Amino acid sequence: MLLLANIFDWFGDIPDWVRIAAFAGLLLYEPVCTTLGGTIGNRMKGIRVRKESDTKTRISFIHALIRYAVKIILGWVSFITIHSNRKKQAIHDQAAGSVMIKNG
Repeated sequence: MLLLANIFDWFGDIPDWVRIAAFAGLLLYEPVCTTLGGTIGNRMKGIRVRKESDTKTRISFIHALIRYAVKIILGWVSFITIHSNRKKQAIHDQAAGSVMIKNG
């Protein structure tokens, strides 16, 4: 977000609606991409987010939003819990009922 704000400053007078749209796009990037198949990083690493109850099914947008919100709120704390359960789920995955799977 800071990088985008700095880029906008280079161009001078950017309309507020452009700034709002860019901010919303940054906030929705992960939930939308997770719902549609994966973020760029997920695809590069060959992993996908799927429903815990059916690992062949993508999570819904609502579940992706919950997952992302918990991830943002807890930050790295959510990740350090990955090895504390048998499914290797972070807290944000537990909250959303999701699991990370290797693609392939």
